[in-house]
Amino acid sequence: VRSRRQRQMCIRDSPGAAYRCLFNENWDMVFISDAIETLSGYPASDFMLPTPKRSWSDLVHPDDKNTTTQLDLYQGHFTIEYRIIDKDGSIRWMLEYGEAIKSAEGEIIWLDGFLMDISQRKQMEVELLEAKEKAELAAESRSAFLANMSHEIRTPMNAIIGFSDLLLSSELSAEQKKHLATI
Repeated sequence: VRSRRQRQMCIRDSPGAAYRCLFNENWDMVFISDAIETLSGYPASDFMLPTPKRSWSDLVHPDDKNTTTQLDLYQGHFTIEYRIIDKDGSIRWMLEYGEAIKSAEGEIIWLDGFLMDISQRKQMEVELLEAKEKAELAAESRSAFLANMSHEIRTPMNAIIGFSDLLLSSELSAEQKKHLATI
C-alpha cells in the first residue's frame, strides 16, 4: 500500500503525463495520469478504456502522423518528438519516451511511457536558429563591406603611389622630394 501511494505521488508530481497504452492503432490507454489535462486540455478519463471519448493519436498534428505511426520505433526503448493540437486549438510540441512491454513470446503487449510539453524548448531552438542566421548574415555583410572598402581604398592609393614615384624621378626641390617621399 505504501509503495503504491509513493508511485501515485511520484506520477502526480511529475512535470508530464505517465501512461500505459495498448499497442494498437488507437493507442488505447489502460492508464494515463491526470497531468494529461495540462498537456492536452482534456481530462484523463476521456482517453481511458473501456470507453474512451478520444484517442491520443487524434490529437497528433497531421504533419507528424507519419512519425508517430511508424511501429518499428516502438520495439524497445523509444523517444519521439511531435506536435499535438490541444483542446484550444493551440499547437504544442511533445517529447514522448517509453518502453515496449513484451509477452513471453516477444509480442508487444503495451507501451509504458511519459509525455512532456517541450514547446518552450522548441521555441528557444527556433529563436536561436534565427539569431544564428542573423549573426551569419551580419558577418557576411561585414566581410563584403570590408572587401569593398579595401578595394575602394587600394585603387586610389595605387594611383597616388604611382604618380608620386613619377614625380620623384623629375626635378624637384629638396623640400618637394621630402614631401613626396613621405607620401
